[in-house]
Amino acid sequence: MSSPLIISDLDLSGAVRPAGQSVAREERRAAPRIAIHAPAQLLAMGGDGLLECLADDVSTWGMHLRAPTGVHLTVGLRCELTLFEPQRIDLSHTLDDLAGMMLFATIIRTEPHRYGGDGYFGLGLRFDQPLPI
Repeated sequence: MSSPLIISDLDLSGAVRPAGQSVAREERRAAPRIAIHAPAQLLAMGGDGLLECLADDVSTWGMHLRAPTGVHLTVGLRCELTLFEPQRIDLSHTLDDLAGMMLFATIIRTEPHRYGGDGYFGLGLRFDQPLPI
């Protein structure tokens, strides 16, 4: 007789995986990410005013930001974003054209506990228009 099946033994497709093996998260992005470090200002429509943020990565259609804790930002909220002096971590891309550009986006993901007490939480943004990168 086989041992009982435990929910954590199933991956998202329903297939049984070996004990102790983690489920890999499927990549859902339409374009590759470019690792950057850039101060950014975020103005959420109907939000808490202008917020000082940090950009972690950017792609043609989106960006990941660290936003300060204590503000109310939710999935679906529209926002304006401005990057300042983006520094490439991946030197194969040029991001100089993004400096000072006003970008329009929608918050598609929030990660309230991602950074564990450093005063920030994660935000995933999807741009209205693709970036020329």
